[in-house]
Amino acid sequence: MTKKQLRMKKEALERVKRKRTIYSSDLLALNLSFEHFLRFCQLPDLQCQLIISKLIEREEKKISSFIELCHDSLAIHGIDRGV
Repeated sequence: MTKKQLRMKKEALERVKRKRTIYSSDLLALNLSFEHFLRFCQLPDLQCQLIISKLIEREEKKISSFIELCHDSLAIHGIDRGV
């Protein structure tokens, strides 16, 4: 994942958290297929909210794992700076 991809993922995740919905423009950043998006749109609201909660949890784990991996990699090479 590049810094640009990480930024896009963070921005998309913040939008999902704030609005509690998924936008088609965020599908790539959230690693969701258009087919899944169409199915999501047809679900009852309660199921949508459950899926959104799981999506938030999944994407937060991805982001934190990536950042941790970057910090570990920098530490191995003796570089001390944040991602």
